[in-house]
Amino acid sequence: MHLRGRVFRRLPERRGSGRGNSDAQIPGDDAAHAAAPDARLLVAVMPMTSREYAWKRRPGWWLRNRRYLMFQLREAGGVICALYGLVLLNMLVQLRAGESAYTAFLDLLRTPPVLYLNVVLFALVVWHALTWFMLIGKAQPIQFTRQPLPWKVVFGINVLLWLGVSGAVVYLIFGGI
Repeated sequence: MHLRGRVFRRLPERRGSGRGNSDAQIPGDDAAHAAAPDARLLVAVMPMTSREYAWKRRPGWWLRNRRYLMFQLREAGGVICALYGLVLLNMLVQLRAGESAYTAFLDLLRTPPVLYLNVVLFALVVWHALTWFMLIGKAQPIQFTRQPLPWKVVFGINVLLWLGVSGAVVYLIFGGI
């Protein structure tokens, strides 16, 4: 396909890009249409010139670079958000099952290993949210005027909105604490 219906410069229209088919380009040349030699002989005679690419990265290569590590932590934070959502859905199921099931579930959530796990999960969820707020201003610039807003301003606005909504939720749940 040619760009805008035109022929590229320095590229013959008939041949196109790449190596092309020499048989079709040499009309009337019987030597070009001669039978090919036996393929088994070609394999035995011609040495293999290409070799398989050796993968050079070891497992855990991303742990050595801080940027890759932070990226992987952000992606893990997304998975953690989904898993934490399943925990909250399970809490609703236990609440529907009755008071004793819900109380047993809350007692499980109050055990020290689960509390430590919740602290780690909370940190990953906060990291996930903050890094996505950083990306919003870079990946999709917000533009109200001729110049788009700097990503740091967009980040600050998002964090303030996040804190405001979180404060409103805490106020609604705990009644003004």
